[in-house]
Amino acid sequence: MLRNSVSLGAGLLHDLGKYHPDFQRRLEGSDIRVEHSIAGAALLLSHRKSARKGGRRTDRPRRARLDFAGPMDNAALVDALGSEQRALVIGNSRAHALDLYRGRARRRFAPHHTALCGASARILKDVRARLENDRPCRLIATSLVEAGVDVDFPRVFRAEAGLDQIAQAAGRCNREGRRDPDASAVTVFEAVGYSVPSEIKGLIGDFGRIRHKHADLFAPAAIQDYFEEVFWRVGDRLDGKKILIEFKFDRNRTYFQYRTRREVSHDRRRPPASDRAGRRGSPKGGRRSQQ
Repeated sequence: MLRNSVSLGAGLLHDLGKYHPDFQRRLEGSDIRVEHSIAGAALLLSHRKSARKGGRRTDRPRRARLDFAGPMDNAALVDALGSEQRALVIGNSRAHALDLYRGRARRRFAPHHTALCGASARILKDVRARLENDRPCRLIATSLVEAGVDVDFPRVFRAEAGLDQIAQAAGRCNREGRRDPDASAVTVFEAVGYSVPSEIKGLIGDFGRIRHKHADLFAPAAIQDYFEEVFWRVGDRLDGKKILIEFKFDRNRTYFQYRTRREVSHDRRRPPASDRAGRRGSPKGGRRSQQ
């Protein structure tokens, strides 16, 4: 399939020169020499040159602006939601999401407000329908919404986290690129009254050390700088279960032991054989009575 697509593209680019006015005049009988076969290649080369500057791409589309609001309690978040017809709030914990939903937000925005603490198909269907028809929709979610959930909000509020998580949240703001980037904002806030999970707290610190070094925090250089901070801090603990030793490759071959790794992980989760034998007995775990 890929080979067919590439061949079709190459053929279309090859024929591009046939639509040039000089080639059309040649077809009409004009005695001129026309090089039509390289027109497509010349077009691609011109686009490549215009898209690069100093060896780096400069045409990465900007979908939204990134703001930092500092501390915000639930009342401040509800007030912020009140000024938006369609907005997404992502918290770092289920407790924070539920507190927002069960508190003032639900009483104030009951017809248009949903809490997402699990990827419910019913909830997502309703959310997408509201967004596609420009109807009011205020969604409070945990980070699960960042795991491949395809929604497009004009406004996103994200509890402070690592740059990778903030980038995922930004992917739900002006996702289709149909709005003015300056009018599409991702606001990072500190959730007042809620503790930050330890793994996220470390990532917040990593992000903080590189935040003021880059004008565009989603640029490749900023992303690389951020992960270098993460790797420096965490070191070998990133692979605490020694998973990467089962995944090796070189220039000639790959050595990915998916089944081995899965079986090892599965065995570590299983209880000892003696415990399993006991559980196969009576409902209370006792031994079967002998006949």
